[in-house]
Amino acid sequence: KLNLRNILTKFRLGVSQINCHRYRFETDILLKHCPFCIQTYFEDENHVMFICPVYNDSRKEFLSHLGFSFDHIMNCNFRHRKFFSLHFYNIAKFLDKAFSTRSTLLKLRSKE
Repeated sequence: KLNLRNILTKFRLGVSQINCHRYRFETDILLKHCPFCIQTYFEDENHVMFICPVYNDSRKEFLSHLGFSFDHIMNCNFRHRKFFSLHFYNIAKFLDKAFSTRSTLLKLRSKE
């Protein structure tokens, strides 16, 4: 459980393994792009949580029952803080699996 809390805390503080966190101070914006998406998306919090197709299975497993839609999240009235506080355990489980998937796929890609 402590591991899940650490994952969520690092994600919310902007010190996780996603590219927008890793390369925050780099001037080359290409480093901040998602390594998996064909279109050029920044790999930021919203992209990982709600958009990137690589995490669809994890999203379905841990977040689908929370009763939100993509349109709802992109609405400017969506309250991220409330969402995170109400569903922190499911979000942490999702991030744990998503980051594990991310690491595995990047390792496989580097071996090619």
